[in-house]
Amino acid sequence: MTLPSVRVSVLRLLCVAVMLTVAMSWMGNHLHHSMQSAELKIQSDWPTTLPKEDNRIRAFDGTSIVAPAGWLAKISEDSVEVIAPGNGIRKSHFMVNVVSDPYRHQQPLPRTNLFQNGHACVKILHVKTTPIEPARHEAHVIVDRDGTLYEITFVTYKHFTKEIPDRIWSYLETFELSEKKMTALLD
Repeated sequence: MTLPSVRVSVLRLLCVAVMLTVAMSWMGNHLHHSMQSAELKIQSDWPTTLPKEDNRIRAFDGTSIVAPAGWLAKISEDSVEVIAPGNGIRKSHFMVNVVSDPYRHQQPLPRTNLFQNGHACVKILHVKTTPIEPARHEAHVIVDRDGTLYEITFVTYKHFTKEIPDRIWSYLETFELSEKKMTALLD
């Protein structure tokens, strides 16, 4: 092997090394950006602002809750569901409904948490259905109003521990039962 051919081989190796370094750097940046995007999506599954009364969603029976800005609402006769924006079936959501089976909960309700100047049962569930499915985390507030049980629920796939996070609790506390009732569906 002559000296010029050795130089050409070394130059080729250096070019390959530089190209590999650039490719690995691009892949690392792309992976980092993808991870940040996934983290932002998970974060957006929780409300990012405090409740505003202008965003109150009311069911036909007078039950209501304040929706986080930009979340979608489904209204029915006796329930309100507010769903985080985005694609996919595993989106966080709030739900307010009348409990159709009161025996599903302990009778009488344990007076465990102060809620809107009264007491309510608060349950936190962490549900893992299959090894490949992410765990579902649920916060349930069950309120007894004149013998009718109302359940205000938050469901998410983002983990929280033994206490309902303040950001979520502030929306659960916006539950209201009033004489103001929906009379027509909105488009």
